[in-house]
Parts: sequence; structure tokens; C-alpha cells
Amino acid sequence: MKKIRKIQGLRGLAISLVVISHIFPAYNYAGAFGVSVFIGLSGYLTVFNAGVINKARYDWKWYIRKLLRIYPLYLTVTLISSTYFNSSIVYGVDERINRIALLMNIFMIQTYSRSSVYWGAFSQVGWYIPLFVLTMILTPLIMRFLEKIDSYIAFVFLIIILYMEFFLCIFENILDAETMKWFIYLFPPFRVLEFIAGGCIAIINRDKLVSRKKAIIADISIIVDLVLVLCLIKVSKNIGGLLFLNAVWILPVWGLLASLEKSSSKIVVFLFENPFISFIGDISFEMFLCHLCVYHYCYIWFSPILSSHFIFYLVIFVTIVVVSALIHLLNKKINSIVYNFLIKNKGIEIG
Repeated sequence: MKKIRKIQGLRGLAISLVVISHIFPAYNYAGAFGVSVFIGLSGYLTVFNAGVINKARYDWKWYIRKLLRIYPLYLTVTLISSTYFNSSIVYGVDERINRIALLMNIFMIQTYSRSSVYWGAFSQVGWYIPLFVLTMILTPLIMRFLEKIDSYIAFVFLIIILYMEFFLCIFENILDAETMKWFIYLFPPFRVLEFIAGGCIAIINRDKLVSRKKAIIADISIIVDLVLVLCLIKVSKNIGGLLFLNAVWILPVWGLLASLEKSSSKIVVFLFENPFISFIGDISFEMFLCHLCVYHYCYIWFSPILSSHFIFYLVIFVTIVVVSALIHLLNKKINSIVYNFLIKNKGIEIG
């Protein structure tokens, strides 16, 4: 579908922001915004693809497909990362803590601890996986809830999610800054709200509202966005910036998704129907998990022989894309074979 390709293009741009922010740490806020868009799009596509909930879809086979898609690759990246990342060296803790951190990462529970010794270890982007697992577990319940609401109720929930983050910003002094950053950016039960927000956007865009009503909702969203930005600037400079990035993606992306289906402007076609950007969107999950590991080895191999910074970073980006594409193909093939072997139902493809 054309619309799906445009959404894949948006996903490709989001993951590109994440990769760029890790290669150039000065742009780390761009990566935070990209992750938020990535989470929201997951919720959007879940509702968009499902339409009306099909209870049979969320059986144990569905969970096996999901786990096979993420866990083998995640485990491989974590174990490879453990060969060069050691918490006892990076964070100055003893080796026992490093082993505990590795176990927590293997069992995908690292972000339930607020200590960066655990969630910031090894692959360093593996913190996303506990969130992925939680959204996977909660998807049947979330879908049952979203199935029962219309676009107006979905809009109300969208605003509630936005201002929930704003109110946390107001009460930031209750907890220390590091704890607040962990809670807002890493704690899976909180970030599930962005997945739900993406589902709400899908419901709003799916319903057949007349143009005037859509225009009114869009105008309200712009006002809410401006108020949110002004309040965050006024209330907090540190936590507020992070809150802003977590929350502010919702309204612009909502408007963008609403217009993508009908828009055929050159800018939209170039950004969201660009074959390369869409391809990046297709391999975005593999790219997200693998890019830091690939960057580490590329830095070791290429930095001594490439004097030009432009060529050096171009080679790194191309290498990340090529490795992610190969892993995407390999991962899909292996997972399909394993799934068919476990389920004994040939011809079922891993989604």
C-alpha cells in the first residue's frame, strides 16, 4: 500500500535520527525524538493493520512470532557487545555487578532498574527491548480498549498523555534529575503511553470525519502544542527538554500521518516515498539494534586509514545499512524456518 510505504519512509527518517545522534553525540536530542516517533509508529501500525481486533490473532503463536523476530538478534548483539563493553571498567563497579548487568540484559529486565550500570551496559540500545516486550504483552488489552472508543475519545486520551508528561515536569523536584530521566525516557510502563498515543492517532485518522471537524481538531492540537512548549521552557531546562522530546512528537506526527494519504507534493514524495528512505524503514529494527556494535568495529578498523571525516562517517553509515540489510534477510529466513519447525505449520512467514 502507498500509505504504508510513506509510513515506512517516516520510520526510516526516525531511525536515521537515532543513528546520527549516536555517531554525533551533540545531536542526542534528535535521537530521543526519533525513538519517540518509532514507538508511536508501532502503536499506529498495530491499530492501522488490525482494524477491528481479531482475538485469534493474539494467541501463543503470535507471541512466538514476535519473540523470534526480536530475541535471537538482540541476544546476539548483547553477547557480541559484552566482548568489548565491561561495566566494571566503564562505571567503576566490581565484576559481580557486570555479570548481574549481563544477566539483566539477557532476560530483558534492565530498564526496570534506574541504575545506568544495568540499562546503559553492553548494546546500550537494548533498553528498548523491555519496552517492546511489554507492549507485546499488553497489545491484546490495548487493542480491546482502542476498539471501543471513537475518534473524539481518542483525541481526549491523546491530550491526557501529552499533559501527563507536562505535569511530571512541574513536579520534577519530587525526585532527583537522574531518576526523573530514567522514569520518563526508559521506564517501560511509562513509555507504553506513547504506543497507546500512536494507536489513538490511528483511530482519529481512520474515522470518517468531515473536513471541518478535522480542521477544528487540528487547530486545537496546534494551540495545545504551543502551550506545552512555552510551559516546558518556563518550568524546566533539563528535564523539560527531555519531556518535550517525548511528548511533542505526537501532534506534528499526527498531522503528518493524516495528510500523507492525500498529499502528493514533491517534498512528501521525496521524503516519504524515496526508495532508499523506505528501505531504511524496512530494516529499521535491525539497524536500531546493530548500529552501535557496527560503529564500534568500524571505528577500530577505519579510523587509522581514513583521514577525511566525511568519508569516514559515510563509510560507517553505509556499513551500518549494508550489515543491517543482510541481518534483516538472514533473520527473517532463519526465524521462518524455526517457527515452522516449532509450530509444524509450513508456509507461515514471520512478520
